[in-house]
Amino acid sequence: MSSYPASGPSACEEMVARISSKPSPLSPTDSLILDFNSQYPNDCGVFSPLFLNVVDLKPGQSIFVPSNTPHAYVSGQIVECMARSDNVIRCGLTPKFKDVEVLCSSLGYAAGPPQVREG
Repeated sequence: MSSYPASGPSACEEMVARISSKPSPLSPTDSLILDFNSQYPNDCGVFSPLFLNVVDLKPGQSIFVPSNTPHAYVSGQIVECMARSDNVIRCGLTPKFKDVEVLCSSLGYAAGPPQVREG
């Protein structure tokens, strides 16, 4: 992420061009990448569907997202319950400041899909 300003836009453009040349239908991941790039062109967050869990929740379902875990709500309506804090660390898909150093030092690196809960 720290090298992104120098190398990212061309990598992003190449990935978008490659996905755009694929025949339909596109995978959900490819569709997300193109959607993200249309909203935030050449932003490092365009790559996020490649390394984050993409979860499509249905009405009545929920997931627990531990602290220090990057997450985003792409569409729909949700209720987020979290501990009281003003601690937001942005890492992409925003025109606001992205604090890469703080983000990388505070992340948890547990792998695996989240458990989707019903009801």
